[in-house]
Amino acid sequence: MSPAPSRRLRILPVAAALIAVLLVGLGRPRGAYGDETPRPSPLPASPPPPPPPTPAPEGTPASEGSPAPAAADPVAPASDPGAYASLEAIEEAFVATEKQEIKRVRTRRMLAIDAYVRAHPTAPDAEDARATLVRLAGNTESWDLGVTYADAYLAAHPAGRGVVDARFTKADALSHLDRPAETRAAFEMLTRTVNPTADLNTAFAAWSFYATWLKAQGDVEGAIAVYRGMKAAFQATKNGPAVGNTADAEIAALDQIGKPARAFPADAKDLDGRPVTLEDFRGKVVLLDFWATWCGPCRADMPDVVAAERKYRALGFEVLGVTLDAPTDAGKVRAFTLANAMPWRQVHYGLPPPGVRGDGRNALAEVYGVRAVPHTVLVGRDGRVLAVGVRGRDLDRALARAFGVPPR
Repeated sequence: MSPAPSRRLRILPVAAALIAVLLVGLGRPRGAYGDETPRPSPLPASPPPPPPPTPAPEGTPASEGSPAPAAADPVAPASDPGAYASLEAIEEAFVATEKQEIKRVRTRRMLAIDAYVRAHPTAPDAEDARATLVRLAGNTESWDLGVTYADAYLAAHPAGRGVVDARFTKADALSHLDRPAETRAAFEMLTRTVNPTADLNTAFAAWSFYATWLKAQGDVEGAIAVYRGMKAAFQATKNGPAVGNTADAEIAALDQIGKPARAFPADAKDLDGRPVTLEDFRGKVVLLDFWATWCGPCRADMPDVVAAERKYRALGFEVLGVTLDAPTDAGKVRAFTLANAMPWRQVHYGLPPPGVRGDGRNALAEVYGVRAVPHTVLVGRDGRVLAVGVRGRDLDRALARAFGVPPR
């Protein structure tokens, strides 16, 4: 997450690396698989996952099975420069193809490394090779292989350097495979294994990821228990007070669920200067999306919000953006929303008119206790909070539950 810069919006003094932990949907924090390629914005839809693994030869342990050969090359973007109507269309076409190509090459790397490990299981670099397989499974979103390779690494190297990474990948993969009992057990093992003193960032990500997964399962009490566990685990570290405050803030946010959404302050206005109230959305399901153009995780999440708004709009879903951009950056916000097809209203606290007291603070973010962005609050038709902090795949699932339809 990125801290909000408003002078009155108090941000916890957590180390920048801590606040920067990004949980997308139920996926592992972006960049956590080492050589992952950053996603530009605007983003295309994610390419399909690689094909499932081929059965291992008879007599070969299941943990040493090979992935299937790479899929056929993706369709190349149009070669005629005149085929594109905008720069955005060009970027989307080429970025999508580039991501598919990277994924295809990484799948071929897995095939080669897997074959090498099976042929040389005791080689001096076998541990590094198995660790690389774990990482590549995460890179390519090969969730079945992620579990397989993580188990193989943990069995062969129970005290190895990559134990935490293997447990992290296993929990992530199981969450995507919708195996809740195993996912819970994997997270419990991960949080017991990771050491906050030795690896502050990974430990923070592990505990936060576990809590986020529980929230997506609707287990609010479980998520609260995990945040309390995180607070206790970090208590003796130098960042203990900051992490404890962060955990308390998350617990306070979860406490909003099931209660009436908080009324907007009287000075909440959109970019056109029109007042915005919660009553404007009576009878609708509305997502309060706290974000900023300077927030990388917010920009990366925006395609998911756009897709959700398009999918559920006809059912009565609306989005209200609450941008924490500087008072003088209204133009920048307008340009971003136009370029990224964000048709919904944006609450922005600009500079007050001459003679009117005020400093551009974001009073709406203060009302909802927002300490860092991105942050979301999902409000139901009855005006009660359905969920907080839902993003990516979690957002789609929360909306599907709200409208009684299957998730995408």
